[in-house]
Amino acid sequence: MKKAGLALIAITLIFSAFVGGFFLGRNYNHSAVNISAVGSVQPTSATEDTTQATEAAEVTVPLIVDLNTATLEQLTALPGIGEVLAQRIIDYRTQNGPFESIAELANVEGIGDKKLEAILENITVGG
Repeated sequence: MKKAGLALIAITLIFSAFVGGFFLGRNYNHSAVNISAVGSVQPTSATEDTTQATEAAEVTVPLIVDLNTATLEQLTALPGIGEVLAQRIIDYRTQNGPFESIAELANVEGIGDKKLEAILENITVGG
């Protein structure tokens, strides 16, 4: 046999092994493996994974922050509020007294209509 014929056979065998592995891998249930730590693989059932995800979703409680008592850390937990903006809120509160309404937050530099709308359901003023 010539070199070209042997090369063609080798390429065909490699391609066949690749295609076979591809289709076998596609049908394998990948969700049944839980990697909990580096180097540690533990098989679990797919139902258990779904149950854990559902329980985690049920435990999540929306963050409600009182603008009049919130710390810097609590304010930065709000979506789109960084340390600088949180400090501006605290400074405004210190200079002008407690917020009387949520709408008053728009007076803080850097808080526009979009930002206020994004955090509206996560803020309150007293009580």
